[in-house]
Amino acid sequence: MSNQLSFRATLSQGEHRIDDFDLFAAAFPSWNGSFMQMSRGSFCGVLRTGMGSKLRAFSAETNQAILTRGDPDPETVTLIPITERNAGTRWRGRTLDPGTLVIKGYESGYHNQTSRDTRVDGLIVPSRLIDLTSSVLTGRTAELDWTGWQVLRPSPAALARFRAGLKAIMTSPVHPPMAPSLSKHEEACLRSLADILLEGSNKAPVLRQNARARLVRNATAYLHDRIGERVTALDICAHFEVSDRLLRLAFKESYGMGPLTYLRVARLHAVRAALLQARGRDVSVAEVLGRFSVTRPAAFAGEYRRHFGEPPSQTLGVRGWPGVQAMMRLLRE
Repeated sequence: MSNQLSFRATLSQGEHRIDDFDLFAAAFPSWNGSFMQMSRGSFCGVLRTGMGSKLRAFSAETNQAILTRGDPDPETVTLIPITERNAGTRWRGRTLDPGTLVIKGYESGYHNQTSRDTRVDGLIVPSRLIDLTSSVLTGRTAELDWTGWQVLRPSPAALARFRAGLKAIMTSPVHPPMAPSLSKHEEACLRSLADILLEGSNKAPVLRQNARARLVRNATAYLHDRIGERVTALDICAHFEVSDRLLRLAFKESYGMGPLTYLRVARLHAVRAALLQARGRDVSVAEVLGRFSVTRPAAFAGEYRRHFGEPPSQTLGVRGWPGVQAMMRLLRE
């Protein structure tokens, strides 16, 4: 019992090999549910979990048939792709073909039984976020009932992107729990989900050119105000209440690139201006990068060098000082 308690207390993101099916509940501490082993034999399994700022991914692999039962969770929607590895699972008494996607709504309880040697992967999404995702990233609202069970059959390519997003969340570094925005893997996963929900819709975004230009001006100012923060496409779309497709179209008309690519370039230039401003002072490159919340200095330095043809240290250094002085005078004018 002490080992089980210790395990429950220390379970964290990553891969955990377990020899007691009941310990699967350790990955879902706020869920009121239970697991039962339905086949005979000693149990062994692998539980993998991944946590982002808003999404949670899991993968449960077992050698025995397991029955899962539990109360509804009004806070979340669960999505599980059906694959060759879990095609023998019965969902409320039904087996489903590989290539489908199960959606367990927030008013529906869990009731599924796996076969032996099964792997079930899933994504847990806050219910308040899922409608926002479909409306912001596509400009439309998905006509789905998020309260009960749904079974969708997306295209193989769309389902493959969704599964790749699940894997990325489970294998990426832990996202800070208080981070205000989605990680890039979370956003990619939500984008693939929006594609699935509204698949087949090729309705083009409509907005007059002058309105698109105004959107770009406002969004550009928004990005420059947050030049040292992590901003996602979902953040921008939600702020301006436009679809992702429309936002990208407007930015490509103005800059020949999408909004996040523009933000990366703008940040490079902001860092360069700060490095030039700091020349001749007792300031390090790390200090300057810290002002812009750069968390991977080596990767950023490589991107900076590719963009400007010199490393940040050279920009900050004394080489070419007269030319830099002239440039600084121009910047001050």
